[in-house]
Amino acid sequence: MPELKNAIAVREAVGDTKQRDFVHKLLAELLITLADQYYLNQSFFIDGYRFINCRFDNCNLWVMRGTFELHHCTLVGGSRIYDQEALKCVQLFDPNHPNPVFKPKSYPDGSISVAKGVSFQ
Repeated sequence: MPELKNAIAVREAVGDTKQRDFVHKLLAELLITLADQYYLNQSFFIDGYRFINCRFDNCNLWVMRGTFELHHCTLVGGSRIYDQEALKCVQLFDPNHPNPVFKPKSYPDGSISVAKGVSFQ
């Protein structure tokens, strides 16, 4: 029964908007802020950072969990690489994306699965 207790605790925590808002605010304060920077031909993880007025030319940006912020930034060329955790958000947002990498697992009855290991058509 520990799984049931965990599920109930998670449900209660998610339903507690004050607690959720507090956690989001705390996480936002933990981001490292980088402003007015120019990046050229670089590859790096962007989780944990807040970029303000930055330019990324031909950069490979790795997204592991989606814990980053971009404010008034310019991205030219390069690529965005999504880890499974971040990829799930993309799949949920646009289940009909033309690129199969960004599609969730779909079934003949019209249902979908968005989970680690079952993504991709």
